[in-house]
Amino acid sequence: EDECGLPFQGRAGDLLNGLLKAAGLSRDKVYITNPVRCRPPDNRAPSNKEIKACSVYTPGEIEKVNPKYVILMGATALKAILGEKGITEKHGSVIKRGKITYLPTFHPAAALHDPKRLGPLQEDFKKFGRLIAGKPEKKTPLNLVEITSRKTFDACLKDIRSSEIASFD
Repeated sequence: EDECGLPFQGRAGDLLNGLLKAAGLSRDKVYITNPVRCRPPDNRAPSNKEIKACSVYTPGEIEKVNPKYVILMGATALKAILGEKGITEKHGSVIKRGKITYLPTFHPAAALHDPKRLGPLQEDFKKFGRLIAGKPEKKTPLNLVEITSRKTFDACLKDIRSSEIASFD
C-alpha cells in the first residue's frame, strides 16, 4: 500500500476482492479509502490523536463521493467515521446517519490474523450486497424458550447441540 499508494493491496486486498465479488460488487465500481492516511509504526492501530489529525479529510471526501452506502472495515473506520467503538458488537448492524447507510464489519486483515472473524466478515459483505441491491434481509425466526425445569433445560441443550446458532441471556 505504501509503495503503490493504493489501499488494500496484498493478501488483504485479495480477500477484499473476493468479499466484494461474493456481495455482487466489483472493486472497480466502488470507492475505497482509508480514514487514516499514513500507516502508524509497526502497523499498530492508529491512536485517537492520529485518527483526529486525519479526520479533516474524510468529511470532504464523503461529500465529494456522495455515497448512499458505506461499509466500514474495522474498528478504526468505525471510530473515525461514526465516532463509535465496539466493532465486535456492531459488525453487521445497519446504521443510518443522514442520507448514508453504514454497515460496520471487521477489517479483512483482521480476518487473516484471526480466522474466527472470516465467517462473520463474509456474512457482513453478503448482507451489504443485499442492502445495496434493495433485497430484504434474511430473518432467522427466533425460538425463545423459558427454562423452568430440568426437563426443559435438557431438551433445550439437545436442541442447541444440533443447531448452528445459539444465544443465551
